[in-house]
Amino acid sequence: MVRPRRKGPPRPAARELDPPAAEWLVVVAIACLTWIVFLPALRGGFLPWDDQANLIANRAWRGIGWAQLSWIFANFHMGHWIPVTWLSFNADYLVWGMKPKGYHLTNVLIHSANAGLVCLVGARLRAVGQGPVWRTRSYWLALAAFALALGSKSITTSLPIILLILDLYPLRRWRGAWRARLAEKAPFALLSLIASVVAMVAVRSGGSASTLAELGVWPRLAISAYSLVFYLRKTLVPIGLSPLYELPADFNPLTPVYLVSAAGVIAISAAAVAVRRRSPWLSAAWASYLLMVLPVTGLVQNGPQIAADRYTYLPCLPFAILVGLAVAFVCRWAWALAAPAVALALLAILTVFQIGIWRDAEALWTHALAVSPSAIAYSSMGVVLDEQGKPQEAVAHFDEALRINPRLAHAQNNWGIALARQGKWQDAIAHYEEALRLNPGYTEARLNLAVALERLGRHAEAQQHIAGAQASRP
Repeated sequence: MVRPRRKGPPRPAARELDPPAAEWLVVVAIACLTWIVFLPALRGGFLPWDDQANLIANRAWRGIGWAQLSWIFANFHMGHWIPVTWLSFNADYLVWGMKPKGYHLTNVLIHSANAGLVCLVGARLRAVGQGPVWRTRSYWLALAAFALALGSKSITTSLPIILLILDLYPLRRWRGAWRARLAEKAPFALLSLIASVVAMVAVRSGGSASTLAELGVWPRLAISAYSLVFYLRKTLVPIGLSPLYELPADFNPLTPVYLVSAAGVIAISAAAVAVRRRSPWLSAAWASYLLMVLPVTGLVQNGPQIAADRYTYLPCLPFAILVGLAVAFVCRWAWALAAPAVALALLAILTVFQIGIWRDAEALWTHALAVSPSAIAYSSMGVVLDEQGKPQEAVAHFDEALRINPRLAHAQNNWGIALARQGKWQDAIAHYEEALRLNPGYTEARLNLAVALERLGRHAEAQQHIAGAQASRP
């Protein structure tokens, strides 16, 4: 007779992380990785680009007095109403003064937190919400966060429609409850409408928005199609990125590159509609991308650029989430980890390289001239050379800038500055006057002209220009 084998106590099963804990572990890991990759940004300084106009030359935002707060909330600076952004700068100023490292530190912290939050959103999009949610605490927190986003950048105005798209796919909360879905988005839509009106007023006050007389309907459509395809291409292959992709002075919407871009947008849109039932993820991602990027395309042409890398920060998130879900799927097999790991390493290397380009003005504009030559890049590099004591090289860059775009007042003004440094006041006056002819509201050129006239003893004329500058910039 075989005696049954005596069984010992059952072995404890290997302890596994519960889903919420594992989810947060991944989120924290993504945020930390982003933080590490972007740390080199702390070595950069302020640049003579937006930093010059926003932070250095502008003192109105510095401090916590009534004058500063009223300027922050009531001012349209450079065509934007962004009080939350200015409050962030204000907080940095109170802690760091005008040390660039502190401002970059804040940016890296915010960017790292956003990377983790995007990961969290992607992980939870499969959860299907049921019933109205406007009485829950999370709803009001989301609404408050949206209000802060609108006060940071007007590109976020498309969120209410994006939320409706998410209700359709992947949440599938629309059937039989469309009234509830619309009702819960109504407060978001109201905030978005108010912010859109304020943004349009701000853009008009900035004077950089093109009118229909300056840029017609067909050129605007061509620019929009080009930028839609351009952003997809640069997101897939982030090589040759530039601080500026300038709109050509002799823009022709019938150029092949714009026609091909338009055909590409039409083809992708048609495919998204055709497969909306079989592959709703493509339709949802493409529709979200279009809604988020169109406000910063040629439809509302604002500024000298035909496209800008920073405009993809939000619009390309749908594709990033899709890629993340695909990576999560293939990573169930250990052998499949190599491809996403290599891709992640390459992207990290490219990011560190790109950060180095922004360390100072010389590196920035040298790179811009190498990958995307433009009139503004030549003019800006001329400023760098002039400040380095190389006036002849600087003048050559200003001359090239005006060859590319004869209407670039920025180049005329900086050419005048270079001549003034050499004591050639009469020659400098000619360039300042040409800059003002091209842009009568160019306050800096008017003040420079006043200085040059004063040096030549033409005091009455100088005072007239000083008064004009004060009238245009209280």
